[in-house]
Amino acid sequence: MSSKIFVRHKVIQDTYGDVLDHPNHFFGYADAAFANADKHKSTTGYVFKMAGGAVTWYSKKQTITMLSSMEAEYIALSEAGREVRWLRNLFQELGFVQDLPTVI
Repeated sequence: MSSKIFVRHKVIQDTYGDVLDHPNHFFGYADAAFANADKHKSTTGYVFKMAGGAVTWYSKKQTITMLSSMEAEYIALSEAGREVRWLRNLFQELGFVQDLPTVI
């Protein structure tokens, strides 16, 4: 499992290295766990990092029952996108304009 994570991180680093290495830029990961055994609810989670540390993170059961893992992933990305919009506005108000795209 850890080798899969390393390979995925390496591919992301090779593709988006300039974005991930920028000290004043944040990037994130989003995922969903489909239909847990407890009441068949999926779980949404995301984390956004900047300068090597987590800026914000979130993990919560989704409020509706999903019919497929694709739906659960879509909801997770939607939640992460909402957080990106909020973070970009916050950083802009603080004077740290995010001129590069945010990678999720």
